[in-house]
Amino acid sequence: MKKIILIESIFIFFLGIIILAQLTGISWNRKEFITSCQPESIKYNSYDSYCVSITKEYQALNSELYIWVAKEVDPSYGHVISYPNPSVIDEQELQDTKINWTNEGIEIETYLNTKIFIPKKNFIEGR
Repeated sequence: MKKIILIESIFIFFLGIIILAQLTGISWNRKEFITSCQPESIKYNSYDSYCVSITKEYQALNSELYIWVAKEVDPSYGHVISYPNPSVIDEQELQDTKINWTNEGIEIETYLNTKIFIPKKNFIEGR
């Protein structure tokens, strides 16, 4: 009987850790699908240069797609938004994403023709 209680306690403990990790958004792994860095012709008069990356972050119970805009030297810290269609089936669909750098910000067009504009004020000068 004590052995069953011990096993149940260990199971509940690990289940609690998994649920806590999911609720806090801890990522176990990150896979980068596409990256585009700011061309030399675009200047934001900030901490240039920046890169846009589309990544998949694996969490305890699911995975999420994100669009990151970060400084080239520190891609783990920057402006993050959720990818508009989280149910991407094929990696090629992500590769078909078009990224256009402008003086006003970044234009992103997904394979579903969804257009996203990220103004430069959202990611320059440290954030």
